[in-house]
Amino acid sequence: MKSFFTRRILILAFALYFCILFLSCQSSQDTSINTQKDSSKPQNSKLTVEEASRYIQPLFDNLDIEKNILYKEVKNSKGELEKLYLDVYQPAGDKAENRAAIVWVHGGGFTSGDKSVGMEKNLAVEFAKMGYVTLSINYRLRQNPSADWVGTFTDSTDDAAAAVDWLVQNSPKYRVDKNHIALAGYSAGACIVTNLTYKGGENAKWNKKSIFAVVELAGNRIWMGTPHKNDPPCAIIHGTKDETVPFAEGEMLAQTLKGQGVDYIFHPVKDANHNLQPSFYEVQDVAAKFLYKALTGKDI
Repeated sequence: MKSFFTRRILILAFALYFCILFLSCQSSQDTSINTQKDSSKPQNSKLTVEEASRYIQPLFDNLDIEKNILYKEVKNSKGELEKLYLDVYQPAGDKAENRAAIVWVHGGGFTSGDKSVGMEKNLAVEFAKMGYVTLSINYRLRQNPSADWVGTFTDSTDDAAAAVDWLVQNSPKYRVDKNHIALAGYSAGACIVTNLTYKGGENAKWNKKSIFAVVELAGNRIWMGTPHKNDPPCAIIHGTKDETVPFAEGEMLAQTLKGQGVDYIFHPVKDANHNLQPSFYEVQDVAAKFLYKALTGKDI
């Protein structure tokens, strides 16, 4: 009975939020917030980078690409068995071992989108040229996610967690350092990576310890659980004129992380709406510098 009422409360909370989201006006505030490291917090070991420009500038012109790798079979919201696939991008000719990786999660309002198109796929390509091993994944979609926001978030975050688990299990094959995997997403994908990473604190049962950083593009506040002070740092990148997911949502996420002692940066993309593709190179630059610092402890 208790779980029934808890589920009802969560459903009402999600419904209220999305009503506010679609009716609210965007915030005009244009600020940048950057918290400092707390020396009392245990820090993940930093990754040693041999090439001076690796992970910050393109080092490779060509990529080795593997498409449509099955990483999970699971029932969807219709009760049908669904196969979920991912694509892997690797720098061609790279001899490095223990490479950092990024799992990219596409947007589309939980109803559409695909791993093989869009800004997220393009970012996966560009970061692979910098020396990362990158994944672009599909996850379970729904025709009407608002009918069950709890189920929508639960399914999609479970799928992203399974993709990370797949990468950890296959880390020897792809020469990935399983302790240095980043999660990154745009719009709905951003909601997935933040709610997955920060919902369970230190008690998460998936390979959360593998996550060294999160990149959140035009997502919203955290609805599942509460961040923990030792959670991975987050880069919040949000258009100041976003009317789909108002800029205030990025501000609220920043304040939540700040209140819990989680390291983050908040980068407003001036005059950008929800579509960040026209600001692609700005987004790429901010994310690359953030991830490089998270990897090495060094500013660029």
